[in-house]
Amino acid sequence: EAVATPTPSASGGAGAAGAADMRLTSVMRRKTRGVHDISDNLVNVRLMAAFADRRVYGEALSNFFYIYHAIETEMERACEGKGELKELEELRKIGAFLPELRRSELMREDLEFFLGKDWKPDLASASAAVREYVGYVRHLARTKPVLLIPYAYHNWMAILAGGQMIRKLAIRTMGLDKHTGKGLRTFALGGSRGEEKPTRGEEKPTRGEEKPTRGEEKPT
Repeated sequence: EAVATPTPSASGGAGAAGAADMRLTSVMRRKTRGVHDISDNLVNVRLMAAFADRRVYGEALSNFFYIYHAIETEMERACEGKGELKELEELRKIGAFLPELRRSELMREDLEFFLGKDWKPDLASASAAVREYVGYVRHLARTKPVLLIPYAYHNWMAILAGGQMIRKLAIRTMGLDKHTGKGLRTFALGGSRGEEKPTRGEEKPTRGEEKPTRGEEKPT
């Protein structure tokens, strides 16, 4: 359940020395640290095998597509105030961020790149674990949709953190073009259409401000 920030008390308040950080994000990090470390190790091992074959990589990515699509679809329904989710103000506040955070449509572009233009979503073809995960997300949407927030948070933060490392490895091991962004849309940070923004150390000079090469420095 969502954890509220504690309010000050007569004994010294929420900011008293030694008080535990009860923000939702901090609690989630503490509670999931062990599982996160295990999953990181598993992903790192399997990534190397996936990078060796573009189709294998695409098939692995397709499992994440179904998860992100389920979370984002239910979040969007809540933010738009449809059906039984109409009154959930906490979720609707996230609506302004959905266009840039939404990943599933960008993943679809990558899946067409790796698996062919005729690729179509087919949840029945996904693993049993993925189908169970998607089913649980939909169950939360029907019964207590505010609990979608932790799932959205963890999955979107994965793109912003480890996802950027995966992007760099994909460029290096599979020879993908970071300028066109083909096969890299999943990790794009430039909005829902997948425009590539340069990461730190990859910034391009603006037109008319090209960086001079050695020996061509402009006189002061």
